[in-house]
Amino acid sequence: MRTTTREYPVKKGREITGEFLLEKAKAVTGNGESKDGHVTCTIPGLKVIDLYFNGKNLEVVTETDHTHSDPLETVRIFNKLIEETTGFSSKERKKKISKN
Repeated sequence: MRTTTREYPVKKGREITGEFLLEKAKAVTGNGESKDGHVTCTIPGLKVIDLYFNGKNLEVVTETDHTHSDPLETVRIFNKLIEETTGFSSKERKKKISKN
């Protein structure tokens, strides 16, 4: 079991609220719960995804499930979730990170 925390930039003008995160989590993963501004959900390959907005960036804490056998499916669903919440595709995020 491995836990990872990452920060993702959010597109300007995008208002990130607990309700917004919960709506996107449920739309992409089919599940989600909200508590104290944090939204948790699961996807195949990740036991826990904890999403919250720190005022500037989206913070994401994940816990890996090593029993899942299709890591490409995990990456596809996770990238879709991050794109839906931040407004940036994985390609745009990579470009932003390599700029800094």
